Amino acid sequence: MNITSSMAWGQVRLAKDSFVGRCLVPAFHALWGFLIGLALPEMNETRHIIIICGHCGRPNRLPAERAAADARCGACHQPVFTGHPIEVDEAGFNRHSGGETATLTDIWAPWCAPCRGMAPAFERAAIRLEPRVRLLKLNSDTEPGLSGRLGITAIPTLLLMRAGTEIARHSGAMDTEGIVRWTEAKLLPSNHMKL
Repeated sequence: MNITSSMAWGQVRLAKDSFVGRCLVPAFHALWGFLIGLALPEMNETRHIIIICGHCGRPNRLPAERAAADARCGACHQPVFTGHPIEVDEAGFNRHSGGETATLTDIWAPWCAPCRGMAPAFERAAIRLEPRVRLLKLNSDTEPGLSGRLGITAIPTLLLMRAGTEIARHSGAMDTEGIVRWTEAKLLPSNHMKL
């Protein structure tokens, strides 16, 4: 067996073509990494959240202690949150609603008078709710398949989600105060992560 060992800095050098070199060395390195992780827990406690950019749709990893309101996208360098709702299609809806940040989606249609009436209130609510909640607008006329899968039977409908799971929904128009109060009240029971 062609084995050369050296214990400099916790490394074992073995012939790569031997059984020990192919099988036991990776296991040793995994165990070594695990033990180092136990010895230095403060290095492993940095928690990150994933925030989807409102401009380019790319995910951004942000330390949980950093203010999300000031975050800029690593890809397009634009602010991740703008204080305005984002117009989304099915792919954008899935990308944003599946993330860690709670999303509030206004499902609307251009021919709907109550939808058009609620649009300015929803815009003002974005200023107050971001970055705790990402506000999205989904046109039910251009995305009828998604609207059907979501079980939308009336518009406007507000759909509050986190990590791909529906938290609450409300059908009918609301003013800015109503949108903000309703959203904050519905997030309280599921407030399991830092907003």
